[in-house]
Amino acid sequence: MTDDKFYRISHDLRILSYVRENNRIFTENAKLKIDQSCKPISSLSRYINGQDRYKNVDMIQNLLDDTFLYIDSLLRLNSDKVSVSEKEKQCSIITRLKTLLIESINGIRSLRITYQHDASIKARLIDIEERIVRDLTSRGLFSNISIYSRVNAIENSVMLIEEIEEG
Repeated sequence: MTDDKFYRISHDLRILSYVRENNRIFTENAKLKIDQSCKPISSLSRYINGQDRYKNVDMIQNLLDDTFLYIDSLLRLNSDKVSVSEKEKQCSIITRLKTLLIESINGIRSLRITYQHDASIKARLIDIEERIVRDLTSRGLFSNISIYSRVNAIENSVMLIEEIEEG
């Protein structure tokens, strides 16, 4: 059961990290997917299947809830009564989830750009991004905020380069 939960969470976080500008997300068979098509038929299909952006942002929130609950359960299990090999496995899972959460911020930022004209969605995505950093930090898993600062600096540099190239 634990492995199933880990693979479901890691799949969805990895998919979220792959989202690029103008991609949309949807769920199929309880798994996150990327709709890279900009065709009207794709939008209509998502609408018919109840896959609007608000529900999909709710799905991201639920994914984070599940991820942090799972991390918390692993942290609670990491006691003196657990074997060394089990502790190593738990630490490895937590490290992988932490990495996937940090990488998913790129996809969340891409969704912010995709939905830049929807202030509500954009605000929720900013809150989600901040929550990832806050929740990792509060668990002692992200004490080096300079990594986050470097990601922001890189993103700002890329945006500046794009503006120069367009101008």
